Amino acid sequence: FDIKAGNFKPRPNVDASFVKFTPKKKYTNVNTDELERIIKRSFKQPRKTLKNNLKPYNYKIPKELEIKRPHELTLDMYVSILETN
Repeated sequence: FDIKAGNFKPRPNVDASFVKFTPKKKYTNVNTDELERIIKRSFKQPRKTLKNNLKPYNYKIPKELEIKRPHELTLDMYVSILETN
């Protein structure tokens, strides 16, 4: 949903939006807490590659995903990382 700039103090020059992401039901066998952790850790420094962002956490990352930036991955790709660890 959208949040108008007037709802904030001090008032920003732009409106905001609240977005909630919910995994599809096909991911019911996935630990959603760990999935959320991987995604958050990936976006800590979004301009870094996935390999560099996740290096401190010792995740095994498929070779084809190592050089990607966090915003380039789909949810399926994040789930595949989770499944390999």
